[in-house]
Amino acid sequence: MNTEVHIRLAQVLADFANGESDHFVGGATVGEVLAELGTIHPGLGLMLWDDRGDLNAMMAAFLNGVNVKDLGWMQTPVHNGDELMVISALEGG
Repeated sequence: MNTEVHIRLAQVLADFANGESDHFVGGATVGEVLAELGTIHPGLGLMLWDDRGDLNAMMAAFLNGVNVKDLGWMQTPVHNGDELMVISALEGG
């Protein structure tokens, strides 16, 4: 069963998604929802994924505030209402 996840993109990434930082995408895992978002916005997909099909090392994803590296990475299950924030190291800080 697919769920709907609220994806929030950092502004530098939103620029590759018609300037929109908020998206609602279906999928069962973090990887599935990000892949679906990349299908909807191909330019963003090119930014998110490396040539091996892994999340680009310059990206970080947080599911409900927890780094997905500390969970199950791209296989982390998602649930209705979850929030996935994606940021780029280009954001600085």
